[in-house]
Amino acid sequence: MKKEFQGVKASYATVEAITNEKPLDLPEEERKKLVKELKEAISPERVRDELHIIGYYNYYGYHPMGRTTGFKLPHVVVYPKSTEEVQKVMLIASKYRVPVIPVSGHSMSTIICPGGIIVDLTSMNKIHKIDLEHGYAVIDAGVTIGQLKRAIGPNFIIAKGSYPESYCVLSPLIANLAQHSFINRMLHQIIGMEIVMPDGTILYTGSMVFGDLSDHWSDFEASFSLLKDLFLPACGSTGIVTKAAIRLWPVLDRAAIFVYGFNDFASAYRFTHAISKSPMIDQAMVFPWVSVGFFGGGSLMFGLDWFECRANCDQDNPHRDIFPYAYYAFIQTRGYREEVEAVEKVAQRIAGQFNGRYLPENDLFNWPALGGWYIWLLMSYLEKTPEELSEYIERLPLYIRDEYRKETSHPWDEYYNYPGIIAGPVNEIIRFYDGLKMKLRELGWPNFGFYTRMIHYGQTPWFRFFPFLDAPSPEEEKKACAIIDSVMEWVFSNYNVYPGGAAWFYMNDSNNPAEVTGRAKPVRRLLRAVQREFDPDNILRPVAKKYTLLL
Repeated sequence: MKKEFQGVKASYATVEAITNEKPLDLPEEERKKLVKELKEAISPERVRDELHIIGYYNYYGYHPMGRTTGFKLPHVVVYPKSTEEVQKVMLIASKYRVPVIPVSGHSMSTIICPGGIIVDLTSMNKIHKIDLEHGYAVIDAGVTIGQLKRAIGPNFIIAKGSYPESYCVLSPLIANLAQHSFINRMLHQIIGMEIVMPDGTILYTGSMVFGDLSDHWSDFEASFSLLKDLFLPACGSTGIVTKAAIRLWPVLDRAAIFVYGFNDFASAYRFTHAISKSPMIDQAMVFPWVSVGFFGGGSLMFGLDWFECRANCDQDNPHRDIFPYAYYAFIQTRGYREEVEAVEKVAQRIAGQFNGRYLPENDLFNWPALGGWYIWLLMSYLEKTPEELSEYIERLPLYIRDEYRKETSHPWDEYYNYPGIIAGPVNEIIRFYDGLKMKLRELGWPNFGFYTRMIHYGQTPWFRFFPFLDAPSPEEEKKACAIIDSVMEWVFSNYNVYPGGAAWFYMNDSNNPAEVTGRAKPVRRLLRAVQREFDPDNILRPVAKKYTLLL
């Protein structure tokens, strides 16, 4: 029993509390001076304070306004086109002591505070260098996944995770390492960054070991490339990343995804843990049939009310006319032809040791929801183009092909969800999963989706679950928040697992156990010293004091 974790809240609880902030107290006359000075320094066309513009930046980039996320508007939005313009914004913000919030991908990674300056980096979209020989590219913060993919061609893969091509490349790589698809054998994707600090100083950090040495990021022989973690945007940033060098991964002869079916979660999870111990795969994940149907377009294909289907189903007992197994694991690999063929054979053997069955590509399309999920995997992780995906869509039943092609909304849009993320030993996550199923049913919650990852050769088993909410009102959403908050407290009180996100570490909550806050104190001191040196006016850490490391 881990009673010491009772005070730890899930990340959304931190977010919910921040929505109670009071707007920044900036007199209207001062606000007008701020906007005027920004327009003179940047451009009137790229400094906007009209309501219909700043309204788009209410809280997260694409959350609907007025829900449980609150209603928080900035004073002004700036669209810089160069590092020099970002420097000007920072100096003006320091002069007026106004918070600065950088955004680029609108991917729910940045917490917006009431008032302040939004620095939208999407106009900084230059690709400065592509070195395919040594496997890296130097790009601005606003370069999109699709833009870079077209530039590097089909023989290289970006570690982009499941984000669409319209998202910026750097947002998920800086914000959350779990959002990329090479988390097993290639953990660190960013090899260098250019950062504008709050006092206008430009910081270069990164590696000198890629390509020719004239393209290095740091004057130090020791590259300090892991200073990336100083610039996570979740609770404000220590500086604004304007440019970065990222790795590009060669496909070589072939990239492939292999799928396996299991009747129970423990077997599927242990298979991914075993296979991840070898450097032969890029990633291994487990999806239950509920998630497979969700991402595979189950409601579209079968006319199901997917919410009702989940609410009245059992994770361990799928609809057998739709799914042959309850749980599915897949591995992603790439390499030379003989290498990929060997991986396929080895993975089949290991899956058999855990009572799993290899599902060849042709077999997957015998069950349309599995075929649809496989198409989603190819699009998300192997980065197949629409033209390449057409041949797979043709293998779906005739009566759903046209509907499938017309489907434009991501399944996440169908229902609100409040995810919980944990990490811990394999055996404990398996035990936690069995308990979670019972706990959520006790609370009257419908069935839930989840997926798992194995980070860095299985050293960190990771589990993300997302109960879905069919709530027509903000009041019901708030009730759902409270339920999940209580579930997370129960999890950390009863299982030897830890929050998979960084929220517990960022919080200065007096209810947190002394050993947790105490463990963070040395890092708090270090980062506080950095802040005092570069950001004495606290323009990049504007969130409520209770929720940041540096205040």
